[in-house]
Amino acid sequence: MFMENHLKKGPYPWLIPSLFAINLALAFWSFSLDEISLRNEIGVFIAPFVEKIKSSVKSQSVFLPQVDKYRITTEYDLIKAKYALLNRNTTPIPTMTPTPEPSVAETLWVLIDKTSKENREIFSFSPEEGDIIQWKNLIIYGAGSSESNPAKITSLNLTTGEKKVIYDEASDIKNRDDKQTHYVSDLKIINDTLYFSLGGYAISGYTFWVDLPSVSSTHKLAETQYGGSIRQLGAHYFLVTGVGDGCSGIEFFSLIDVNTKKINHVTKIQSNCDEFEQLIGIDKQERLLFSRSVFTENSNQGKYTKKSVYGINIFNPSQNDEVIPEEKMPEGITSIYSLADKNQLLLVGAVNYIFNIDKNELQKTDISPPQDTMRLFPYKPLNEKIKEITLPQGYEFIQK
Repeated sequence: MFMENHLKKGPYPWLIPSLFAINLALAFWSFSLDEISLRNEIGVFIAPFVEKIKSSVKSQSVFLPQVDKYRITTEYDLIKAKYALLNRNTTPIPTMTPTPEPSVAETLWVLIDKTSKENREIFSFSPEEGDIIQWKNLIIYGAGSSESNPAKITSLNLTTGEKKVIYDEASDIKNRDDKQTHYVSDLKIINDTLYFSLGGYAISGYTFWVDLPSVSSTHKLAETQYGGSIRQLGAHYFLVTGVGDGCSGIEFFSLIDVNTKKINHVTKIQSNCDEFEQLIGIDKQERLLFSRSVFTENSNQGKYTKKSVYGINIFNPSQNDEVIPEEKMPEGITSIYSLADKNQLLLVGAVNYIFNIDKNELQKTDISPPQDTMRLFPYKPLNEKIKEITLPQGYEFIQK
């Protein structure tokens, strides 16, 4: 019945059985794929054959997976890398931060007015696929779903009690070709401007901005291949987007001009199970610093060692400097941390080193990495964000 519904007889009667066989084989090979990612990955896996088939089938129609041509190159590389793991009896360390897939909320956060007789509920907020932030007397919260529930950003004035919808994807989606709904991946306030990002696993993303406190109209900052969030490095802000799965991933870095509300692409990094690149930080020369790592199966520490460090000038991305070239990198370095205030790098391995960027000098050291540098962008759970919100007397967040 499946073939009768989806295949009109043509010159390729073998196509559907073959695709079915590929689907079945990959399903058994896959070790950690859910239904959605498996469907996406199989579509990309067979993408190189799609155009050849379409060009040959002139007057006949064949059921084929929908393939986003823009994503074929990068995602096909990721899938090849992922399935290469099947031939290796090792468990590589994930090299990219996976695109967040928000978990189902077990509780509901509710803001109540305890001064009222019945503890009046002012609003409820689900941690599922959302975020919350405060600006002066405004609480701004957003939620949505990449499955079916359009994203919505709402503000609550703690002084007047007024609620205002800042953004409603249900209305916006009517005017765009992309009908995919999103979750709210990020809320940021920079210079009295609210920035919010919409994302989802391996789907396009959007970032908008709106002036505070008026929130009269929203403006699109960027439409990106993948969802992301805004990150601060030094005095600069970057829109970081990408996707990661297992030991494969891709990330894009764009500089945000907070005065003109424009972005400029700086660079992208890609990773697979044999080699990966990783952001270290930004130096005083206004360069984003990245390390290159290579898989070394005989290593006793993490199975990956650092190969080199390079820098990309954020205002002149064509300027690519070898900060620590391969021939100068000490053996056995597994981690590199930025000591931004000193414009130095801490190289960690069997022996630790300090690299002085200004002097281009490398010295052994007994310094260990501080705990607060273990993650360049520490994750803050929703309950901690709620604790930071200042409420009027008699108001309280509770969980239900």
